[in-house]
Amino acid sequence: MPYNEPETRFYLIDPKLRAKGYDDPTRLRLETPAPVDIEGPKGRRRKGPGRTDYLICIEIGAMPAPLPVGLIEAKRETADPLSGMEQGKGYGDCRRFSIHYVFATNGHRYGEFDKISGLTTGPHDFDLFPTHAELAERYARDTGIDLSEPAANLLFTSDSPAYAENPRYYQSAAIRAVIAKILHCERDGLPARALLVLATGSGKTIVAANLLHRLNQAGRLAKPALFLCDRDELRQQALGKLRNVFKDSARIVTSDRGENSARNARIQIATYQTLGLDDDAKDVASFLTRHYPEPNSFSVIIIDECHRSAWNRWRVVLERNPDAIQIGLTATPRQLREPKRQRREDQDITANNLAYFGPPVYEYDLIQAQEDGYLAACEIVRRAVSLDGETFTDAEVVLKKGVDIRTGKRVKRDALKPKYDATRFDNDLVIPERIAAMCKDLFEQLCANGGPEQKVIVFCTRDLHADRVAMQLNNAMRSGARRTSSPPRTAMPSNAPSKAGPS
Repeated sequence: MPYNEPETRFYLIDPKLRAKGYDDPTRLRLETPAPVDIEGPKGRRRKGPGRTDYLICIEIGAMPAPLPVGLIEAKRETADPLSGMEQGKGYGDCRRFSIHYVFATNGHRYGEFDKISGLTTGPHDFDLFPTHAELAERYARDTGIDLSEPAANLLFTSDSPAYAENPRYYQSAAIRAVIAKILHCERDGLPARALLVLATGSGKTIVAANLLHRLNQAGRLAKPALFLCDRDELRQQALGKLRNVFKDSARIVTSDRGENSARNARIQIATYQTLGLDDDAKDVASFLTRHYPEPNSFSVIIIDECHRSAWNRWRVVLERNPDAIQIGLTATPRQLREPKRQRREDQDITANNLAYFGPPVYEYDLIQAQEDGYLAACEIVRRAVSLDGETFTDAEVVLKKGVDIRTGKRVKRDALKPKYDATRFDNDLVIPERIAAMCKDLFEQLCANGGPEQKVIVFCTRDLHADRVAMQLNNAMRSGARRTSSPPRTAMPSNAPSKAGPS
């Protein structure tokens, strides 16, 4: 009787792989994705082992960690090894795991996809599968990275023990992609620049912490590293994650009696405002130039949420540190369709990111995170208030008590444009009646779908907008609490800017 897939692995595949030099758990890992079923307001992981693939790694000497370079998909004994080995799947698996080779075998023959050449070949006799030494040599040849050089040691560094207990494959893949880009830039005599795109909630800060740990492990932090973000909430979050790795060597940059409180820290965490980068009209960032007067003050600079911030906000610190390894982190969400009209500012930010950092070295989008079970799946429900279908004259804006979103003051007719439509609400103007209607609708939706006590995040355009939304939702919560005699929870403004429209 032919073997099924688990039997094929045990009796046919495993013995041959061990004979080929993959005889250590560090050289051959089992990857088992665990999908999620959505039941009720929360999801749960599906029971059962799911499918199991081999993540194949190479080792060089006594380095701290092996380097994943390929994936082997096991099939039952009677299956065609080339089944499912189409080019699109091969590229997808290579991107997803940040590897170069995808293999599939039934224990007798195997097929192969090579990302470097883009070719699928086979079936080949499984006795001809490359040994560990042959695969290491082939990887070095295909990538142009000399594994015997000290610089290549960076590829074989390990994550921090603080985040080693439950590693996520995509976080390690993202770090390996950045490291490979750094080595290629250094080999070609180019500045080391890399852009990472990771879905919100997938752990960008943990990726940054582990990346800095690996760079430090490889002796690459001779000077401090700078983690730069655009608001205080992200700065505090980054401090917690980075201190898990670097302890007191991670500090927030502040002015303490005219001195830089983080001047002796290995990892320095700052906002644009702290460094004096928040005013586009300034050509010189006073805190930056006063406390970091010399060029190349940092070994590594990480720009968090770089898609949110105009180029002029952070280009100064990058241009003053041209020799630093510079990494941009972004969580730009996947869009179901391209907008018909994109704001010029958003176009410029995207163009500047790509022009400066280059194309993303690794992308892990929201849909993949949901399929993997790391983020909850969602349903997009479009809502709109009746005001959004109207065009308002300047007189009508004044009548509806419009507020200038930048100053927080009631607008005067002589300062208004002749007409306004929904695209200008919450960007230029706040219409209190519109915010009240949207918050009322959101609260009713929450009550009808799991209750208002569940955790909710509402993205707003600016601080003033977030404050008014929080006020409306707090009032709704208190009104609901009076009806149910339950103590209300409080809505806190996150002040997180967003390009999202009415929800």
